[in-house]
Amino acid sequence: EAQLMHSQALANQRGAHEHERTTEEAVSAIQIKLEHNQSAQFSGKLHAPKELQDLQSEQIALEKRRKELEEEQINAMLVMEEAVVVTSQAEANLAEAEQKSASHLSLLRGEQTTLQADFEKSNTERQAILASIPGSLADSYEKLRSQKKGLAVTVISDESCAACGSSLTPAECQAARSPTLINYCPSCGRILYAG
Repeated sequence: EAQLMHSQALANQRGAHEHERTTEEAVSAIQIKLEHNQSAQFSGKLHAPKELQDLQSEQIALEKRRKELEEEQINAMLVMEEAVVVTSQAEANLAEAEQKSASHLSLLRGEQTTLQADFEKSNTERQAILASIPGSLADSYEKLRSQKKGLAVTVISDESCAACGSSLTPAECQAARSPTLINYCPSCGRILYAG
């Protein structure tokens, strides 16, 4: 968003600068024409009253147009000044947003490094635990884990399965406390753990 606002401010500033430049050139062109007409008027080369009258009429029209263009030029300068202020604010906002983004990215990279280390540690512990479990039970666990989107074991919370929320009978809760038997939730089929 800050980049978009900065790009828009730059485009507006370029447009204002171009408008200011074209009005300045138009005023200069009229000024040159006025000076040329004035020198022609006072040079003594024009003798016909019609030519002098046409030149004076053109002079009046040019003066009027010059005043209009000078007014437009002043407005263009004001617009340009405002565009410069808006662009500088957009540049400051962009710099601040980039700094925040870089800081946030640095924090995320640090968090990613910590999570990666935790993952590797947990994976090492998992492999050690899986090695101590009989192969058939480990295979059943892995199969259940793949079927249940990574959650094969669930705890009992308030006499309910924490994964699916299904109510459990007191006998099912008691059976889940057995260290030798594996008990499954009758609703979702996950392994129940009573703690």
